[in-house]
Amino acid sequence: MGTLSGRFSDLSASGCNGIRLALEECNQSGGVQGRLVELLEADDRVDEAAAIAGFNSLVDRGALAVLGPMISKTALAVAPVATQRGVVLLAPTVSTNQLTGIDDCFFRVYTPSEQTSRQLARQVWQLGARRVTGIYDLTNRAHTESAYRPFCDEFRKLGGEVLPEIIIDASRQPSFTKLAKEAAERAADAIFVLMGSMDTALFSQCLAKAGAKPILCCTDWSGTGDLAQFGGKSIDGLVFLYSMNRGRNATFRAAYLKRFGLEADFAALRSYEAAWVLFQALRQNPDAHELRQTLLSVRRFQVGEELIEFDAFGDVSRPHFPYRLIEGQMTSLPLAP
Repeated sequence: MGTLSGRFSDLSASGCNGIRLALEECNQSGGVQGRLVELLEADDRVDEAAAIAGFNSLVDRGALAVLGPMISKTALAVAPVATQRGVVLLAPTVSTNQLTGIDDCFFRVYTPSEQTSRQLARQVWQLGARRVTGIYDLTNRAHTESAYRPFCDEFRKLGGEVLPEIIIDASRQPSFTKLAKEAAERAADAIFVLMGSMDTALFSQCLAKAGAKPILCCTDWSGTGDLAQFGGKSIDGLVFLYSMNRGRNATFRAAYLKRFGLEADFAALRSYEAAWVLFQALRQNPDAHELRQTLLSVRRFQVGEELIEFDAFGDVSRPHFPYRLIEGQMTSLPLAP
């Protein structure tokens, strides 16, 4: 289950591809206990009610578990319903801190944003920024605010100044020209951009036209293929703390490229991992009613080169990797202490 249509569908499109690749590999290697796996889909449309309805429809159609959602907003709505129905919800890319440390049926293979946002603040500080601001989208508030607050807290601890942020609702089609002008007037050394990839691209283009040249930094959410496609030269210099180590997972990346004709991004990899965690757990114990306990009992799952280890609450702590876009290429940065 993901956002299969609309503004943020790029993230879920990659996620669906990653899940399909894992499913095909699973079925080619015998499936689960000799049975083939079938993929059902539901569109959450970036809407809490639609997400709950989509989740219930999948379970009512016989789903043993649900992979998704892909964004924090809908995960926050669906997680209590999954727990109520006793069905595992395994999210590939959900980072909100609001679901951390809860004894429920929600699992994820993605690190909560508390850790990664603080690291990103240190990266920006290491690059020389001393005054920062942010622009974030309330459409996915559970992610954006959850990521922005720890970033600001860490930056202040380092001795930096945090200027007033800009808050938008991308669903209302704001003027990025006006937003870029407002951001440029802040005269910040760095801007933390917390928007979808298309909106990040539009904002960076307008900021460049306004003549401002701060360091732009982003989360994974901005890092799908749409960013490079629509951002052009305006995103040169952008800083990521990326969950995907681009020097690893060669076998997966080659298989993904062969199957879909596309370069794999973080959403594809994390979704592939989530699917294989589920398949491995069901191969050990096919009883879906015991899936939650199976995941917590096994805890450690090896998927390709990656080790996914759940804590007692189904959360993970995994490294992210600093990169900077230089002339269209992701260039590795030293990890800030």
